[in-house]
Amino acid sequence: MKLIQNNITYNHCPLCESKDIKYEGKITCLKPLVFSTTTIQTETKSLLYKCNTCHSGFKQNIIPETIAMSLYASGNSNERWTPISFNESKLPEVVNALQKVFLNNAKVLDIGCNTGELLDMAKTRGSITYGNELSTESQKILLAKGHIVCNTITEIEDGSIDVITAFDLIEHIYNVSEFLALCKSKLKSKGRLVIFTGNVQSKSAQWAGNKWWYLKYPEHVIFPSVSFLESKGFTLEEKIDTYASVGYKRSFFKSLKALIKGKLTNTYKGLPSWGPDHYLVILCNK
Repeated sequence: MKLIQNNITYNHCPLCESKDIKYEGKITCLKPLVFSTTTIQTETKSLLYKCNTCHSGFKQNIIPETIAMSLYASGNSNERWTPISFNESKLPEVVNALQKVFLNNAKVLDIGCNTGELLDMAKTRGSITYGNELSTESQKILLAKGHIVCNTITEIEDGSIDVITAFDLIEHIYNVSEFLALCKSKLKSKGRLVIFTGNVQSKSAQWAGNKWWYLKYPEHVIFPSVSFLESKGFTLEEKIDTYASVGYKRSFFKSLKALIKGKLTNTYKGLPSWGPDHYLVILCNK
């Protein structure tokens, strides 16, 4: 087990840089604590903060980015997240939204693509597929499937991509503004950036507070609001409120029972979620 120093803190919102931030509480992480596929131990607990200006959330006491990148590269995400076809794992509204943008001969870049399930779907629709993934083991699988692999986004020619997808990724990014600017530079005019992530503004996230289940992963460090994403030179084309995957959508009665019991005992973690707790946004490059 690796002892990891988690000493990165901010005196402002790392997204919009506002100093109007609020402490929400200590975060209880996974036990054992696993970063990608490496079991680690951190020196202190992470804290949840929210920004009153851009309405995003972020963690304090996080692992330095250089160490995080090393853990991603050495891990084998295929061991932790069993590959399943994209159409089977996501809800119909998410699949349908992507089918509208995955067009024949469109150049599609998936950032943080793991073993390429989203790219597989794009390829069946005639798109030309590029995958960016840090895990060397996952890269081998991508190549075997016929996807073009790039180690860094900077390898991509500026203004050449029709669609960039970032699923379950933005919450891992340390400098979101820099990431969005890089994506913007790689997209064609009117190209689309599709982001899928947890919604810190969802009802279940707000009611769960620092106990929200999506916070427990040490890799998750930032939780941008849609309004912040839209402010970075994009036009919001579509926003869909949804769930992490098919298995997270439960019946009304199970969700209600979990909410009532959790609130009465002060243990509500947002699961089953009271309504959608993720969002998909399609942002059009101006």
